[in-house]
Amino acid sequence: MLKFLELSNEKETQIKWTSDREYRRKILRLLTILALRDSYLMRWSSL
Repeated sequence: MLKFLELSNEKETQIKWTSDREYRRKILRLLTILALRDSYLMRWSSL
């Protein structure tokens, strides 16, 4: 249990130290993927 707490705490620290730029880049990539998927689905549904 203690090990698990240490691991989750370590993850939190890593998340906190993630730079804003990297964070924004991840969000942009996610949005791009979602947009591509949406257009792909719409194209298929219009067939």
